[in-house]
Amino acid sequence: MNTLDEIVSTECYQQLKSLVHFLPRKVWEKYGGDLEEMESESHLMFMVAYRTYDQNKGALTTWVYWKVYSRLLDLTKKTAADNQRKEKLREKAKETANANTRRANIDATLNTLSEDARQTITCVLAPPLDLLLALPKLNSRKPKAIEQALVEYLSEQGW
Repeated sequence: MNTLDEIVSTECYQQLKSLVHFLPRKVWEKYGGDLEEMESESHLMFMVAYRTYDQNKGALTTWVYWKVYSRLLDLTKKTAADNQRKEKLREKAKETANANTRRANIDATLNTLSEDARQTITCVLAPPLDLLLALPKLNSRKPKAIEQALVEYLSEQGW
């Protein structure tokens, strides 16, 4: 920018400074977010609006208002989407931690059982390959068919 442009842009900024400071607070009060970031974006968008202003299309104040306000809304939406993604990740992490805790509780309980009981429960919760391969041969997923396959598997194991 040359010196004349700098003088004109400074004068325009001085005239519109209250608008540039008002809009971030207005959006922040309504939607929340990071006020300092909004204020920075507001100043940046003032410069963009000033440089892209066409006086044949309307007043500079209107152009600055809509450039700044629309950018602040976009920023708010992006922040909300990021927060929503982070919350989902936190929930998944909690679910994983809960699943790990449940698994640890099952393992602790299994350790208190006899070897035979432990083997039976393990066959039900984490069936070995031989047992899984026997199930399709039965052509059924009914509890009785599964029980039959389990009995056959345990018989083969020497029970």
